Amino acid sequence: HFRAKRCGRGLHHTPEKAFWARFIVWVVPTLTKTRIPRTRPRVGVMASYPFCELFRTKQTAVLSNRRFGSDDAKYIADSLRHSACIVTLLDVAGNKLGEVGGRFMAEALQHNSKITSVLIGGNNLNVSGAEAFAGMLSRSTSLQSLDIRDNKIGDLGAEALAAALLSNMTLTSLSVNGNKIRAAGAKAFAGVILNNAALTTFDLAGNKIGDAGAKCIAEALQHNKILASLEIGDNNIGDAGAKEFGLSLHVNATLISLDLSGNKIGETGAKDLAEGLRDNSVLTTLCLNRNSIGTAGAKEFAALLQCKTALTSLNLSENKIGDVGAEALAAALCKNTSIASLYISENKIAAVGAWDLAGALRVNTTLTSLDLSGNNLGNSGAESMSGALRANSTLITLDLSGNNIKNSGAEAIAEALRANTVLISLDLSDNSINESVITKMQLILKANYGRMHACSCVPEEVTSLSEAVAAVVGSTCSSPSTMPPTPRFSPPIASANTPRQPRPPTPSSFTGTPPSPPLVPSPRSGSMPQQLTLTGSSTGTGFGFYQRSSGGRSGDEPAGEVATLRADLAEARDLLQKVTQQLQQLALENASLKEDAHESKLKFQVAQDLLRATAADNTELKKRLELLDAISMCAQEETPATTPLPAQ
Repeated sequence: HFRAKRCGRGLHHTPEKAFWARFIVWVVPTLTKTRIPRTRPRVGVMASYPFCELFRTKQTAVLSNRRFGSDDAKYIADSLRHSACIVTLLDVAGNKLGEVGGRFMAEALQHNSKITSVLIGGNNLNVSGAEAFAGMLSRSTSLQSLDIRDNKIGDLGAEALAAALLSNMTLTSLSVNGNKIRAAGAKAFAGVILNNAALTTFDLAGNKIGDAGAKCIAEALQHNKILASLEIGDNNIGDAGAKEFGLSLHVNATLISLDLSGNKIGETGAKDLAEGLRDNSVLTTLCLNRNSIGTAGAKEFAALLQCKTALTSLNLSENKIGDVGAEALAAALCKNTSIASLYISENKIAAVGAWDLAGALRVNTTLTSLDLSGNNLGNSGAESMSGALRANSTLITLDLSGNNIKNSGAEAIAEALRANTVLISLDLSDNSINESVITKMQLILKANYGRMHACSCVPEEVTSLSEAVAAVVGSTCSSPSTMPPTPRFSPPIASANTPRQPRPPTPSSFTGTPPSPPLVPSPRSGSMPQQLTLTGSSTGTGFGFYQRSSGGRSGDEPAGEVATLRADLAEARDLLQKVTQQLQQLALENASLKEDAHESKLKFQVAQDLLRATAADNTELKKRLELLDAISMCAQEETPATTPLPAQ
């Protein structure tokens, strides 16, 4: 510690000592997980600041989870004030800046006009730090995104931030997730939603606003004309709060995404939300996972999907909808033409519900992603889904993990994938499947991915082949199989079998003329390089190849070497002439074969026409014979038996 203090204080007059000072003060604590006392370097010596070089060269500064304290926050703040700073995104989340460090950061951000995004979550800022950031927001003209989650700011901090946002016209995204905000803080933010004209994304999840806070937010949404995304999950919202949101959805015309996951919404709340969405033509994403809507709530949303709606993504996972709810949703999917993503994982769906959903997949033409993980489909459900995969031509992502699927069900899905050329992402983890079956599926999905990539129709959420097929794993395999990485082209590496290039001769080995220049062909004469000889038979059809001769160049036999090269060149020309003649002969034979094929085709067409005419004549003769037989029968009935029939 004593040496670290000395290095941190005054041993910066040489580059070597400055490097080791920064190493001891900043790197050693990270490696040994120990705190070394840090002292501030001399004022004005910007090269000694550990963050200056980073802020001068990088626009994105990621300093999260480094266990920085308030002293470190002071260093960061001083570096941010420097005019050479070009950082636009600053991430210091997951440290221990505290209230003092929060004030340092807020003061520095007031004087920085280049930073547009700040992530400072999980730093124990508390109310004092929130008030410091509120003062910064009231003066900032460049900050567009602020993530201040998990800082225990409470209602007082929320009220301070809300008051600052009333005058801020640049911030478009705000996250106060997990800050112990209750109804009073929600009421303050409702005023922001009502009056602020810049905020488009707001994350209030993980707090405890309850139905009272939800009512304030929902009433503000009825008059808001700018907010597009609202996350309000895990807030102890019940049916009363869901009813308020249903009423706001009747009127609101800007909200695109609404997250109400992890609340206490039941069947009544689900009914109110579904009724509100019947008149809404803007909301495309709704998350209701981890609620208690049950079978009745699933039926309400199924009835909504049968009507004309703007919903493209619906999350109903962990709601205990069962087979009955799955049946209702399947019936809705048969008529719906807008939904693209459906999440119904961990809903106690068995083989019966899987059979209904499989029938819907045979008809539906818009669904691209389906999550059925964490249910109990079994082998029967897997076989039903395999039949749907054979007929479906739109589903791209399917999650069947944790469904008690065995080898037989996986084999059925694998066989179905041979007929399906669209599915590129399949998750079968947490099932009892052999590695051989998994490998077979991976190969098929790899082929599908390559086919879609060639057609330029790979979806945006699938960014690589590894993401498309790596999910197909079995948790119970002895050695789960994964797709090998895409091969990379690299230069060949010399090995023991690689022929070694001859070492160039030393000057002392030449006894006559000096050594010649490097062996390269002349661009003007076009002659072959020296010390190269043609190998291979001159009578074959191959062209041979050139290689270096083992002997060095002799300075007293230039005429003989030139004669040898001329003979080799003449031999190469003869070989080239023979090959050219063979190619011309092959071209003539090819033309003759084409003429014969054309003539045979004409003869076949003539024979085919004759056969058709003969068949028509045979049909006519058959009809005449049948007519004569009928006339003969009639004559036998009318003429006495003793009178013979005429021969004609």
